[in-house]
Amino acid sequence: MKSQILAQRFDDVIFNGKHIAGTNYHAFLQEIDYETATSQALHVNSIAHLTRHVHYYINGVAYALQTGHLKIRDAYSFDFAPLQQEIEWNHVKSEFFKDATTLSQLIKGTNEFKLSLPFINEKYGSLEHNINMMVEHCYYHLGQMILLSKIHTSSSTN
Repeated sequence: MKSQILAQRFDDVIFNGKHIAGTNYHAFLQEIDYETATSQALHVNSIAHLTRHVHYYINGVAYALQTGHLKIRDAYSFDFAPLQQEIEWNHVKSEFFKDATTLSQLIKGTNEFKLSLPFINEKYGSLEHNINMMVEHCYYHLGQMILLSKIHTSSSTN
């Protein structure tokens, strides 16, 4: 039961929830074109860069759940070459949602006992804790992306 609740929280931020941020990644990113995604408002990370950062963790946690090995490192979570064209942006979004679907299914299939066990290493805390942190991390960056989109829209109309 706990895994179903965790998976629903993850699905809410990624696919279908609207009650915390007023949107979700799927609805939000479908409306973001290449120009908006790659614009560097205020010299901070772009929407595309933040999307790839969040995807890095989604993909890495899914891989860890499948293999028992953690291949991701915080130091590399923003190391991405700039996108050069719309087709690359569309691919980023496609891979993001494909891997998010995989992670959601993995969470749903996790038994309650495993949720209480350490995630890969005791220093990372329990699997349940890490899934909750993933959801919070996703909301944090979704909020940033929404603000960046509004800044881009505002600066484009002035």
